[in-house]
Amino acid sequence: MRCSQARSLLSPYVDSELDARSTYEIARHLEDCGNCRRIFAAELDWEQSFAAALRAETGDEEALFAGALRGALAGSVRFRPRGVAGRKRWLAVAGAALLFAAVGAGLWAVRPGALPDLLVAAVADHRKHVAGELSPELRSGDPAAVDAFLRRELNVELGPLALGHDWVLHGVRRCWLRGAPVGFVLLGCGGRAVSLYVVSAESAQRFPDALSAAADRSSIDTSSGCAVLERTEGGMRCAIGQVSSARLHGLLADHRTR
Repeated sequence: MRCSQARSLLSPYVDSELDARSTYEIARHLEDCGNCRRIFAAELDWEQSFAAALRAETGDEEALFAGALRGALAGSVRFRPRGVAGRKRWLAVAGAALLFAAVGAGLWAVRPGALPDLLVAAVADHRKHVAGELSPELRSGDPAAVDAFLRRELNVELGPLALGHDWVLHGVRRCWLRGAPVGFVLLGCGGRAVSLYVVSAESAQRFPDALSAAADRSSIDTSSGCAVLERTEGGMRCAIGQVSSARLHGLLADHRTR
């Protein structure tokens, strides 16, 4: 894929709107092209900052914009989309104004938010799972079948899952977080969507913040619920959902490194 082709698909790639083949081809291109990688990373950081700052559901436009501008400049945002159409509408307004304000203030970049890097990228796909906008590539409630898919497609192991009576395994799909191929296991717990990201050792190196947090078996609050990060022998796993941290730790309990 040429640079011009990849850059023409920048927006749908960042919004996870492309088909699996196109997403894979762009991810491969980004591995080899440092210029495009920097452009895509900058776009992703700006869009996530704007979208997070504009997460309010109600209020007058002037107040929402003012809050978004303050939050994006401060860098203390959490990613919580309001739907593709609404988010893009507000991103267009906030983007132009924020650029104007940044130039006037001598600022040319938005400082990253407080969430570990993997979570900043993963929460967007999790929100789509919650909204029912994502379907598994392999639809199966059998952990062995999901594990076989991950081994075949991504060369990573699912590992044991402590699935209780109120847990449901829906299936698995591939996703790309900041250009890194990651296994995305779709689960449910008590009727609530839970996303489990299975990250190989190679892909995990792209997320140093998350690796550091995973080493401490951290529980982190996000705008989409609790997230639990844990290291594994094969890389890293991350579970996100509107359930307690105890439930998420319990899901991964059998696969913690000692």
